[in-house]
Amino acid sequence: MYWHDGGGGYLVTDTLATNPDGTPRSLVAKWSYLPHLDMVIAFTGIGDLGSAWAHRVQVGLLAVDIEMLDIHTPAALKDLSAELEERLGPLPEMTSTVYHFGPAESDGAVRGYAYRSEHDFASERLPLEMFGVKPHPVGDYKAPEDVDGIIDLAVQIRDEQDQVSMEDRIHIGGYLTMVSFGPDGAQAARIHRFDDFDADWIAMNDLL
Repeated sequence: MYWHDGGGGYLVTDTLATNPDGTPRSLVAKWSYLPHLDMVIAFTGIGDLGSAWAHRVQVGLLAVDIEMLDIHTPAALKDLSAELEERLGPLPEMTSTVYHFGPAESDGAVRGYAYRSEHDFASERLPLEMFGVKPHPVGDYKAPEDVDGIIDLAVQIRDEQDQVSMEDRIHIGGYLTMVSFGPDGAQAARIHRFDDFDADWIAMNDLL
């Protein structure tokens, strides 16, 4: 779930990582804040790709802001995806999306970009004054106006996904984490714990 208007915005993700069969595997961060670029990286889909990308940006790419990084990102993400498949074997049959949010050096306004595996990680500039959520809730929805509204929408989406077959479900759980970002930097917090947290935690430990 994300929103930005050119001056700032926020990003909210859950923390549940699952095995290919949907069983709980671990708790993870699904976004990273990179202070040297003053930007946030977030990802959905294959967790190994998202976490590896955040590391690649840290140690393998030279950029001063989100716009310069955008020039390199499509080709670098394609290379990284191929490297992971060579090292780990065929990746799960699911799509992955990487998001970048942060102010540009040119004018200080916040930019948003999406890079989707189904589009070969082509750069997609997100419009200003945009609210997005994945997966989409059933029916009409609008951007929440406060943290309580964010939590309510996330719980609604999680409850809706619980009614979807295990094969097609997007699994949501653990904590909700929120990072707000803008020209003055970023702030982050855990804002909610899902009601099945304890059961998921026991299942994760049973795997050990």
